Amino acid sequence: YGKAYPSAAAVFASLSAGSFQTPCEKEPADDSLTQRGGATKRSVYRACTESSETPVTYERSLVYRVIKGSRIDMGQLQGKFSRRTPPTWEAQDAGLSHDQAGLVSVRKGGGAFDFSITLSPQPQLDKSSLVIGKVLEGADFLREIEGLPVVLYPGQDANPDPDATRSKACFYGGTDSFCSQLKPLKKVTVVKSALL
Repeated sequence: YGKAYPSAAAVFASLSAGSFQTPCEKEPADDSLTQRGGATKRSVYRACTESSETPVTYERSLVYRVIKGSRIDMGQLQGKFSRRTPPTWEAQDAGLSHDQAGLVSVRKGGGAFDFSITLSPQPQLDKSSLVIGKVLEGADFLREIEGLPVVLYPGQDANPDPDATRSKACFYGGTDSFCSQLKPLKKVTVVKSALL
């Protein structure tokens, strides 16, 4: 998989190994509707700048969406890493398809640290995502995550658009219910990340 998208695979490998260097994004505008929202933005940005020499890692990142029978979305960075500038992935198509369970993919073009792991063939992801790897061990663990209860709001789709992305409001206490839709009711955190 790394031969099809070498730079995306290299960035993912360095994030998994905890060696990815990237600066903080520019300081966010204080356009919050509440004092708490503005204080949270400033606090997160300050934590980022104070640890800007620390490489970014997937360790302590979150599983933020579980679409049963489809995919698990994870890699949501927290705390000091949440304001880091996200990587840019290749956007061209090398012909790899989401044709089986256990494939690791990232959004074409980047703009986020998040990645997905397929739970079944998902060819509709081919237009928006790049297959950069495959899970070699732990399929039973993925099924365990898939079985977790998730947030389901009445009137919202249990199978969202595969191109749907989280907005920054989701990271700073936004009230948009999209932020929590299909989020596991139990917090699922990546404790250790590495490549085989």
